[in-house]
Amino acid sequence: MTGRKFLWAASRLWYAFRMAHKASKRTRESYNIQIGFRGRIVLPAPVRHKLGLQEGDRMVLFVQPDHSLRLVSLQQELRRLQGIYKQVAPGRSLSEELVEERRQEVRQEES
Repeated sequence: MTGRKFLWAASRLWYAFRMAHKASKRTRESYNIQIGFRGRIVLPAPVRHKLGLQEGDRMVLFVQPDHSLRLVSLQQELRRLQGIYKQVAPGRSLSEELVEERRQEVRQEES
């Protein structure tokens, strides 16, 4: 390979790497964390602030098939699950119906 071809190929490789690196910075943040006493981890302050997490908030940890971890707030997961069942009974509150059924059962038992 001549000097010019090498320089051209090297510059193209550098450019591709640099652009891929810039794109990954825009879409993903990474932090080094350490597992502490009794398996505890501490989320960095910028992450907690960005996600609006407070002390005592409940989280859900998913272990993905590729052995990576996915951590979401319990509130976020509940909103996602509520959306899944929205089409099952549009315009009806299944939880209110269940509560009313339980109340009727209690009334019948007391009678």
